[in-house]
Amino acid sequence: MNKLHAARIGALHGAGKASEMRTTWGGFQQIVEVAGLRGGVGARGLDADFSKEFIEGMSEQLADKRCVPCRGGVPPIKGRELQGLMKAVPQWKVVNEHHLTREFKFPDFAKALEFVNRVGALAEDQGHHPDILLAWGKAEITLWTHKIDGLTESDFIMAAKIDRLQTH
Repeated sequence: MNKLHAARIGALHGAGKASEMRTTWGGFQQIVEVAGLRGGVGARGLDADFSKEFIEGMSEQLADKRCVPCRGGVPPIKGRELQGLMKAVPQWKVVNEHHLTREFKFPDFAKALEFVNRVGALAEDQGHHPDILLAWGKAEITLWTHKIDGLTESDFIMAAKIDRLQTH
């Protein structure tokens, strides 16, 4: 969460408005809880721009992290924690609480191939390798941690990094 987001939430919390710090906006409270702000966020919710900024900030936070090699022995992310992380990469779909998938569209094969090559270079750099389907005008990326046969934070980090690739 960047300083602006922390300041806006902190101002509500610090002003003694804890009762106003709940929201009905699509799971936003879960995001706040995952971010470590257990009080929630305003009953009237925060404005849509702030909500969008908050989610984009979470995605950027994930994209700034490094994938950590999984040694096994840890449980896959499930339930409430999974729901919170999903909000940070809203264009990705979680399938059966097991893997993330997203389809990217391009105007032709060459652009899709260029993107896939950048994803491949990123995967090598991060040591976290997605399944990639390349077709004319599209690329489908699927992520999960094979060692535990489920999702870890590294899968969400990689998804956020891939999202960042498409915007740059």
